[in-house]
Amino acid sequence: MSHAIDGLLQWLKWPAALWFALSIPQLFMADLALVRNTLRADLAPFWLGLMAYLAVWWLVLRHRLWGQFLSTLLHELTHAIFAILTLHRVVALQATWSRGGELEFTGRGNWLIMIAPYFFPLAIVFAAPFLELVQTASPVRLAVLGVVFGFESAAMWRQVHRQQPDLHEVGYAFTAVFLPGALLWSFGTVLALALGGGRNMVTFVGTQWSEHWQLVGSLIDAAIQMII
Repeated sequence: MSHAIDGLLQWLKWPAALWFALSIPQLFMADLALVRNTLRADLAPFWLGLMAYLAVWWLVLRHRLWGQFLSTLLHELTHAIFAILTLHRVVALQATWSRGGELEFTGRGNWLIMIAPYFFPLAIVFAAPFLELVQTASPVRLAVLGVVFGFESAAMWRQVHRQQPDLHEVGYAFTAVFLPGALLWSFGTVLALALGGGRNMVTFVGTQWSEHWQLVGSLIDAAIQMII
């Protein structure tokens, strides 16, 4: 079954990349509006938490001497989750303090497994259920969410580079087309979560998804009209 899923995903690889690429203008404006909405005094703890973590990361945590175990572990866990979701059995997972990590699974794998850690914010997914137990406007909740978002931002910044084996495997051209739009989806989702909690996040994703499908549908209709 995993072989069939890998084959289907291979067919969907470039259509998925184009789908995300076409969402960039819409998502950029939507995310920009969310950023403006977060520039309020009551949401200051979110940005303070974010900037505090990035400052600590820049001064201390980005240096290999201190190790990057947690970000490496979450990176490999994200690979593992998407491997399981596409019906691959995980055989081994290893994360080291300073020498990176490795995941082994059965089957040939697919591009979604390889690229998932570069846009899927696993730390925020883990933290979100606990944050939902706290009042949405709580300064502590906002600060913790900012710290986790800072962690995700630093981890993604560190791991996206030309020497990254995962990106080499999926292809740099595909990465350049797919990843910007995928990151805008992740960025907007987190900001919507910071603004109004889980319900607001679901509303944001649903609205953007619906609007984007309308755009894609109109483009497909225009292409069909041109052909006939």
